[in-house]
Amino acid sequence: MLKTGKHHQIIADSGRDPNVDLDGNTSNENKYYDIISFDPRGVGATTPRMACFPDLDAQGNWAAQAPSPFLLEASDASFHQTWARSWAFGEACAMDRKGDGGKTNIIYYMNTPQVVEDMLAIVDRHAQWREREAKRVIAASPIKLTLAAREEIMSRTAFRKGSELLSYYGVSYGTLLGQTFATMHPDRVGRVILDAVVDAADYYALGWTTNLQDTDRILVAWSDYCLASGSKEKCPFYVETAPSGYFPARVAHSTSDFMKNPKPLPSGDEGASVFGYHDIMDYLTRSLYQPYAMAEDIVHVLDWKDERALEKAVARKKQSILARPSQKCIEAGPWSEACINEQGDRSSGTGILCSDGPSQSNLTKEEFKEYMHLLQSQSDVMGTYWAEIKLSCVGWGARPAWHFNETIGADTANPILFISNTHDPVTPIRNGRAASKLFPGSALLHQNAEGHGFDATPSIETAKKIRAYWQHGKLPDADDEPTQPEFLPFVGCVNKKTGCSDRSEEDERLWRAVEAMALS
Repeated sequence: MLKTGKHHQIIADSGRDPNVDLDGNTSNENKYYDIISFDPRGVGATTPRMACFPDLDAQGNWAAQAPSPFLLEASDASFHQTWARSWAFGEACAMDRKGDGGKTNIIYYMNTPQVVEDMLAIVDRHAQWREREAKRVIAASPIKLTLAAREEIMSRTAFRKGSELLSYYGVSYGTLLGQTFATMHPDRVGRVILDAVVDAADYYALGWTTNLQDTDRILVAWSDYCLASGSKEKCPFYVETAPSGYFPARVAHSTSDFMKNPKPLPSGDEGASVFGYHDIMDYLTRSLYQPYAMAEDIVHVLDWKDERALEKAVARKKQSILARPSQKCIEAGPWSEACINEQGDRSSGTGILCSDGPSQSNLTKEEFKEYMHLLQSQSDVMGTYWAEIKLSCVGWGARPAWHFNETIGADTANPILFISNTHDPVTPIRNGRAASKLFPGSALLHQNAEGHGFDATPSIETAKKIRAYWQHGKLPDADDEPTQPEFLPFVGCVNKKTGCSDRSEEDERLWRAVEAMALS
């Protein structure tokens, strides 16, 4: 949010200059939002942090020994090793830590329903601040306000204990947080947008079986865009006589070549390395999430000829290299706060999702392989990789201090806006449609694009619909046409009205915001 908050604010706020509203007119309906983000429990800057390793060296050694999740079924040795690692990791995270002053182990308190209560507390704390800030601004204002105007402002900005509403934008896991909040506190739902929608019931059952239905269809869509480009310069995989939907086979051929022929990389400060099957599959997966930023690059990387694309791919690989412990950590010693705080959040997601679902300790290897084959039938690209999510929970024995036992869904104080792309790699549009039915009065905004979240393929039309909701609570009608992106991979500009250049000043402002979000 430190990178994208200002762009979210441009979309959410009224297009009118807020300074123009400082004229003593308290009846205008333009809204300007404070943008607040937070790290869920055990994540980022929260304390205590989830910690499973004494320092960065131990975490790095653990990560370096991990078999690729894309090769989970490549050999029995790889599978059995990953299975054993799940048990080892679960035990390491649950152990009583040394050197941290005996702090409570956060893994028992970081499941989603407990974080929902933190969200509620944030809403109330912000409202208390709002009341104090209004008093301060009025006292310091050079504008002479009537007593009636001042009283109206103070009444409108007063903290209302137990009645403050949540205004919230959540994407992906954030939609699980949002649906859980709306179920637990339906009377506290204000304007809530849930984008790239998780199937909450499947998530809480630790199924992860309703995610990959549209994953490979993104590649099929790219086939059409590549053919529409009309040239190899714009799309290296272009073949004039290729049949529709040929991309998956072409991509499979190229990725398998990386398995047989990993590419040696020039030795640099990090030493010798190769760009192999795991790297190309990771890059491909990322591109399915962010097609505006990466779709064209992944094709060039698969072709392994374009120097610029190769440099970007290698740079992404280098980002995954773990740093060494800091001097502060070395001096404080293993398991110290200094060592724990610099380890990052690589493990936190496992702690949250495994705690949210039922124990998997009785799952057998044979049962898991049947499950993995189900996911593989859903997606050639991500099926094997996705199966490791459930596998990571096999050894997770920690059970949360408080469970969530309600059925998702409720009549909320205000309607929720759900957003789904036509093809999303891990949260298909059917999830958005199903979730909307669980919350009466809500609506689904359908963006005719690929990627994970509305900003994965930026659209001015979508941004305007989102602003209309933030400003006026306006929902799309059931018979509305899907919103359209400005650009498509390989094709380029598809906005026939403006040609993507003849925009109004406000449209250009919105475009700069959504494009920056897509590239962040």
